[in-house]
Amino acid sequence: ESPRASTRPRSSSAGRPRSPPPACLAPMRAVSLLTLLAAFLAVALVAQPSVAEEHEDTFEMEIDADGDVVAGGGGGGGAAQVETTRFELEHSLTQGRGFSSRGTVVVETSTTTRQRLLRLDEKLTLTEQERESVRELIETNGLYQVRLRSSASNSSSPYVLAALRICDLVKSGFKEEIKLLLDSTGAVLSLEYRAPAGVFSAKRECSNPNSLPSTVAFSSAVAHLLPTPAQQISIQPPNTPPPPGMQGVKATNPDGTPMQGEQKQPGILRKYWYIILPLALMILTSGAEPPPQGGAGGAPTGGGAAR
Repeated sequence: ESPRASTRPRSSSAGRPRSPPPACLAPMRAVSLLTLLAAFLAVALVAQPSVAEEHEDTFEMEIDADGDVVAGGGGGGGAAQVETTRFELEHSLTQGRGFSSRGTVVVETSTTTRQRLLRLDEKLTLTEQERESVRELIETNGLYQVRLRSSASNSSSPYVLAALRICDLVKSGFKEEIKLLLDSTGAVLSLEYRAPAGVFSAKRECSNPNSLPSTVAFSSAVAHLLPTPAQQISIQPPNTPPPPGMQGVKATNPDGTPMQGEQKQPGILRKYWYIILPLALMILTSGAEPPPQGGAGGAPTGGGAAR
């Protein structure tokens, strides 16, 4: 009798997920460690202050009630070193016949960044005598003039002067803009003075001197002009055609004599004839047929006796 076959189903591992072999675990662990290391380095770099933040130089100043810079002023880092230069500003209300002081332009320069800060030490308010001079200027629409020395340390240095029509100043409500261009040593190269036009400039009257208000106070703004590169002007070549409308104008020399016409460049044949002529002769002579020569193959030149 044959033994019975077992009907118990055998357990199969087809439905269970197989675990990866031990050889595949090493690369996965290496990738995980590298990812953690990169994240740690990123957090460390973000948390660490940069060198630029540590050594950042700020230009901060503390000014007292008298308008002077306080030594060691400024919050945050160390004290800012500032050089102070003062220019006496003068003005004239009599068409330049006389000048009087109207304040001081203070220039504060940072010794580290060389940045400059300009300001007026006091606000100008005209006296009754000065207002009368302004009324006389309004009658003739004269010039209001300001000036200062080009060097603050040299009392004999030349003046730098600027002027403006008094009506422009009246229509702006006595708002003025003073701009100085300074060189590397702090000397004044140029002075720009203007009165910016406002919203009510067209409504202000300047033809009547009696319309001047009883109190005239200037609103001043002082700034530092930055140098601008000059425009490059190229020399016009001689062969460039004249601009439109100037075709009939004859060119002259600086002494007034008529300018000679430009000599035209010779052609290629005239310029390189000594090269072209031998080449042409060689080509012509090399193509000619040689003259016929007498020989056995030639026709008989004389008749023979008939036999």
